[in-house]
This record gives sequence, structure tokens and C-alpha cells, in this order.
Amino acid sequence: QSHEFEKRDCFETIKVAWDCFDEIEKKFKSQIETKACLLKDSDQTVKDLRRFINLSSSQITTDQAQATKITRLLLTKYREVEKSMIGGLKEKFVLILAEKFLNQAVEGEIQLHPESAFTFAAVSYHLIKENKLFAIALLHECHKRSIFTAPQFYFYPKDQNKIDVLKKAGYQDSSEGVLESSEIYYDRMCGVLRLYAALLLIPSGINPGTEVIQDECCQGKGIAGLPGAWQWLSVILNIPPSHASSSMLIEFLEFTAFDLHRCYEKNFGKIIKYLKSKYLEELCKVITKQKADMAYYRRLEIFVDNYISNGITKPPAGYVEFETI
Repeated sequence: QSHEFEKRDCFETIKVAWDCFDEIEKKFKSQIETKACLLKDSDQTVKDLRRFINLSSSQITTDQAQATKITRLLLTKYREVEKSMIGGLKEKFVLILAEKFLNQAVEGEIQLHPESAFTFAAVSYHLIKENKLFAIALLHECHKRSIFTAPQFYFYPKDQNKIDVLKKAGYQDSSEGVLESSEIYYDRMCGVLRLYAALLLIPSGINPGTEVIQDECCQGKGIAGLPGAWQWLSVILNIPPSHASSSMLIEFLEFTAFDLHRCYEKNFGKIIKYLKSKYLEELCKVITKQKADMAYYRRLEIFVDNYISNGITKPPAGYVEFETI
């Protein structure tokens, strides 16, 4: 499939989004990474901390009682670390925990049970209330692990090797030394996107550097909040569709549409109608005939048709009111 397209002039929304991503990266480097580097991974204190976080994080499931228990354990440990006189230990805790949560999205609980992304977001909510550094680290890891969370416009020279193009999009070599399949790639990218989408639903005005995103309806809601979710959709729909667009849109909408509908009912309905009247037709022209691509496209098509016919009357499976954890 062609990855070549011309730049357009209607990218102000995308520029704002990129500014947000850049701001997160700046804060991550200055407030977390440089301080965490004061401690080596080989230090026994760091090893013990990593062991504790690995064990605790691996026990998070969709069971709310269990999630509440793990949240309390993590908060207690973090407060203990925060009181420590060891320089960089607090930042190391934040960094390790964000990495572990994203590991769960890539190959752990969120891969096995996608709805558990809501539970991980609920645990994250309480940690972010404790320190906004957790939000910065989580967003950084999401952007680092999946191009789907920070969709961008790319221009590829005509003579660029297709393998290089795919690797720039996040494809990895398998253990056999060949490029991984589209199914494995989508599983990894979408796992991260699920967690990212759930994080955007976090309430209570937790906002670590995305102040440019504001909205009267849901002002201050979440890491970037529903305005951030709305912005993500705006970016996607202002970029020419690619073979990955089906997977990005359906995974994101399945996690956020319930809240987006409640907050932006009429305007969200217009987005869905646009998908039906124009976008799906354009998308159909660029998707491949591979099984994974066709399955995602069909899911998106069904979602759009169902919304137009019935709206959204109930939250998705696994949906969590964050204060209940």
C-alpha cells in the first residue's frame, strides 16, 4: 500500500496535538528521566523496588476488590519511597511502574482481557492524584510504545524501502529475524491504545502539561480528558486514511464513545455520520485484503451502523467509575 501523500494546510489541530506530545516529552526528560538516572538498575534498592512493582502490577485484574487492594499497596509503597532520602528513587518508582503498566498492555492482562484497561486506568487515577509525575510517565510510555497514541502525518520518499517504512511505523523483527506479522503488530499497537484511551477518561482535573486542551463541557477531566480524546479523533480524521486507520478508530471508539457521546452528543453524532458518509468509503480504498485489516474495518463499519441506529445506551464491558476503586 502507498504511504505517500501530500501535506495539507488544515493541520492546526494536529499541530496543537503535537505540541501536547512535545510538552509531555520535555517534562518527562526534565522531571523524571534525568533524576531516575541517578540510580543504576543494578542497585539492590532498585531491584527490590522493581520486584515489588512487578508482583503488584501483575495482580491487577478486572476484579474491583483486587484492584482496590493493589492500589493501596502501591500508594503505601510510593509514600514510603517519597520519604526516602535516596535521590532519584521516587522518579525511579514512577518510571518502573509506567513501564510495567505498558508491558501489561503489550503482552499481559490488557492483551488477554482488553476491558481490564479500565481497571489499570482506575489504579492510575489514584496514583496520579498522589503525584502528577505518574501521568507524565504513563503518557510518555504510551507514545513511546505505540504510534497509534500520537498519530502523525508522514511523508515517505518514493524510493524508501517498504521494510524501512513499516519499521518507522513500529513493526519489529520476530525472533526468527523476519518482520513480524500484521496481526502481532496490531495486537501490540492496539493494546497500548486501549490503555491510552482509558486513561483519557480519568476524572478530577489531572492535567500534567496539556493545558492547551480546554473544553467547557468536560473542563479539566483527566490526563488530557475528553477534550484530549476529541482532539485525537480530530487528528485521525485530518490525516489521509491508511491501512492502520480501521484498527486505530475502532479500538479507540469502543473505549471512549460512551463518554464522548455523553459529553458531545450532537457533535459526536456528526463525527459518526461523517465516518459513514465519507470516511469509510475512503478507508476502503486503502486497506489491504489481509485478514486483520478486513476484520478491523468490519468492526468499525458495524460500530458506526449500530450508533446511527441505536446511539449508545450503556457503557462498554469493564467500564469503571474511577472513584469506586
